[in-house]
Amino acid sequence: WQIHLMAHVWAARAVVPGRVARGEGFFLVTASAAGLLKIVESADGVKGDTASNVQKPAKLETGLVIQVPLFIKEGELVRVSTVDGTYLGRA
Repeated sequence: WQIHLMAHVWAARAVVPGRVARGEGFFLVTASAAGLLKIVESADGVKGDTASNVQKPAKLETGLVIQVPLFIKEGELVRVSTVDGTYLGRA
């Protein structure tokens, strides 16, 4: 995820000063709607707790805590929305 973020920063640092000096155009940054992040901390799901849509908290490598399904375990990569920080699915 750091490469995806920093690529925009490096591009802006390289391009924007010259464009500003020349009074030229726009610098458009596009970003993904989801990122892949690793679960670094999560309690095990309770065996037998199979009610639909049961979720548990899980801490991501960024420190963000999100709600994930019970079957997600520490060390797994998950897709997380960059819009609202919600779990989207397994990577």
